[in-house]
Amino acid sequence: MTKASFALLPELAFSAPVAVTIHYSEENVRAAADESQLVLSWWTGSEWQDAAQTCEPASSYIRDVANKTLSVSICRGGRFALFGPMNQVYLPVVMRGN
Repeated sequence: MTKASFALLPELAFSAPVAVTIHYSEENVRAAADESQLVLSWWTGSEWQDAAQTCEPASSYIRDVANKTLSVSICRGGRFALFGPMNQVYLPVVMRGN
């Protein structure tokens, strides 16, 4: 048996858009403030970019919050992550004097 080796191909572009559908659970998005604003992001090597922007023209999202799915077409390979607006909690800071 041979040992498999893997290499990232950051410049890999597909000849046609590839449809990606993500199925997520309530637990996966519990910190998200609004599921209807979830996006798939692609790592450019220096920052996260909306994966829909990897296609020319940009693809569009199909969001089904009731069934917890997000679909979008991508045109590049690489690393992807699901992002959305986050719930924020502000806690007061209490300082004591010396």
